[in-house]
Parts: sequence; structure tokens; C-alpha cells
Amino acid sequence: MLVPLPDLPGLFEGVDWTFDPPQQVNKSEFTRRTQVIGLPGADGWLASAMVLPDASQTETRAWRRFILACRQSENTFHLPAEKPWPTPTAEPTVTAAVAGNRAVTVSSVAELAEGMFATVEQANGYFRLVGIVGIDGSNVHFEPYLTGAPKLGAALRVTAPFCPMRLTSKVKLPNRARPTGFTFEAEEAFEVAS
Repeated sequence: MLVPLPDLPGLFEGVDWTFDPPQQVNKSEFTRRTQVIGLPGADGWLASAMVLPDASQTETRAWRRFILACRQSENTFHLPAEKPWPTPTAEPTVTAAVAGNRAVTVSSVAELAEGMFATVEQANGYFRLVGIVGIDGSNVHFEPYLTGAPKLGAALRVTAPFCPMRLTSKVKLPNRARPTGFTFEAEEAFEVAS
């Protein structure tokens, strides 16, 4: 089940994103040479978010509801990624897939830049957060790769990118008596959220 984040101003102090590609590192004890092998499997995102403290009962209740509704790792939510500045005035449309699932062709690259986050909707209904690593004509290259074909005609979400996530650790419920804020850890959720 998809759980909505509380719609509160000043939501996060910050979200730290970690790109986690599966790989094996072999280091020789004799020569100290290192060999890194990329392993098959889905690259994923990890995030650590810090929520600002607030002593209001309304905000405390909203965060309690969110944490309880997540049921630890059972349900998913859309965690917002960093928005670009200045914010693009429009989101380009995905017009074609590019072989290898590491790029899409879009209607316009005028307001896109390398290093921006974007969310790509896939044909299977799953959304994937990507980081733009290159722009070649109307092709936008990114990491991590898509886990399915992109949905043609869908917007490349750059004005408000997000990643489907699930909590990975226990989260203490916010306490109005001790408004110290709290943190939570999450990992990318790869299944379609209903």
C-alpha cells in the first residue's frame, strides 16, 4: 500500500541519498591490486532522512500516522528527491526507449542538466529515480538503469522527482514532550505500490 507523506511545511532537515550498485571487490593481499566486478541485479537507492522537530500536536500526530501506516517495511511511500534550482517550467515527455535501459529519448532537453534527479515512469507502473549523467541530442542518459521499459508518453519528472521507498529500520514515534526531531532509514521499493 502506498502511504502519503505528511503534507507539512519544512518537512525535512535533509535527505542523504546513497547509490548502491551491486558489486564484488577483490583485493590481492600480495600486490594490493583491486578488481571490481559489477554484479547482475538491480542497482538501488538508500536514503537517510532527518525530520525537523516541531512541538505542535498536529505535526506530531501526522508523523505518527505516517510511521504507523508504513508498518515498518510492509508499505511504501514516495520520498522526494532534491528539486533542481531553478525549477524547470515544464517536464519533457518520454518519446522513445533506448536499448540498455540507461537512457530515454525525450521531447525537449532545454531545461535539463547533468546531475539533476528525475523520476521515470515504467510501463509496468513502477517509478524509478535516476540521476542524469549525460545528454546527447534528445537522449537523456542516467544511472541507475531502469528495471523495465519506460512508459512512452509519460513525463520525465524533473520538477518534483521522487523515489518509491520503504522503511528499513524501526522508527521511534515522535514525542511532543521531547521535540528533538527524528531520523529514518529507507531503501528503494522495487515492486508496484497499489
